[in-house]
Amino acid sequence: FAEIIVRAVTYVAAVLMFGGSLFVIYARAGAHADADDDLRRDWRVLRGRVRLLQLACVVATLVAGLLWLVIHSAAVAGVPMLQAVSGEAAGEVIRATLFGRAMAWHLGLAVVLAATLMFEQRAVARSPLRNDLIRVALSAAMLVSLAWMGHAAATRGSDRYVHLGGDLLHLLAAGSWLGGLPLLVLLLVGAARRASQTLDRAALVATRRFSAIGVVCVGALLVTGVVNAWYLVATPPALLGTAYGQLLLLKLVLFAAMLALAARNRFVLTPR
Repeated sequence: FAEIIVRAVTYVAAVLMFGGSLFVIYARAGAHADADDDLRRDWRVLRGRVRLLQLACVVATLVAGLLWLVIHSAAVAGVPMLQAVSGEAAGEVIRATLFGRAMAWHLGLAVVLAATLMFEQRAVARSPLRNDLIRVALSAAMLVSLAWMGHAAATRGSDRYVHLGGDLLHLLAAGSWLGGLPLLVLLLVGAARRASQTLDRAALVATRRFSAIGVVCVGALLVTGVVNAWYLVATPPALLGTAYGQLLLLKLVLFAAMLALAARNRFVLTPR
């Protein structure tokens, strides 16, 4: 149960980190088009909140990732967690297993991202767009490194590349869409609270771009989800008679509900 929790925290933090970094890129143009002093101030406030959220994600990544490594190492070595920390179990997992090497890369990228966040004001002053693009690249690499810790990395033969590629795209699509939602909420709440036409236009541009990206991401999630299901739940009995298959069915129900909300947003709310 503890491994499930730390794994969930690791995934959520990585998704929010990548989605938030990407959102800043495509919201930037809208925020700087016909920008006045009030809009620039609001943009700085939003960037400050993004930075706090991303710092929290980095801290969560480091804590949860280290705990996940210790729990996994203890299970592999068959020793208590404290012994796995003080002994050679964790080091051996990093040296000898794909999971360990992937986790080492994941944690290393989190440290680099933490450094970019700590020195953000200086970097933004020199080249804000370049700094944001670097963060997108780093957070994307940190997110996709999780694919090497899952089922796809254990697939054998040439199918491994198809399964692993599907996992990579699945993670990036989820991060692009779901990871940007908290920042979209922050931007819309700010626009609702301020009577500013320029801020309204900035929110409109960001919302339209987010909606367009969401359409692409939904398609990618659907296709890559089918690929994963093909490899992991190949038969109806496996879909209905296993815990994994039943969780997949629940996920499909939630996915259908999201599609319904997206359709209402696209065809009813957006025209308004």
